[in-house]
Amino acid sequence: LTFGRAGARRRRAVRAIAAAAVAVSELRRARASADEQRYKSVGIFLYKEILELGGLWIKTGQYAASRADVLPRALSRELRPLADGAPALPLSSALRAAVAAELGLERLVGPRGAGNKGAAS
Repeated sequence: LTFGRAGARRRRAVRAIAAAAVAVSELRRARASADEQRYKSVGIFLYKEILELGGLWIKTGQYAASRADVLPRALSRELRPLADGAPALPLSSALRAAVAAELGLERLVGPRGAGNKGAAS
């Protein structure tokens, strides 16, 4: 079964919500017991989920990692690799993918490089 773009967006949103729910639950347990190891394991879990979700989530993780004054040190230490270790995505590819997804551009003009290259006169 394929659900298209809308289905993919829904699955991505559900995954983000589920990951956030698990993280919040574990953070509450860690805070209640002041367990440094639990904070570390939550950080590892969040790091993996953030990389999987990509995009704005990586930016959010980078910001969170820089806030050791707000988050427990063990957790922010695990998120710190997001600052320089996150996989790079060329801007042109990211912009093209976003525009194509939002406007249905691939359906209208085909993949990059296909079709006419010059302007019609």
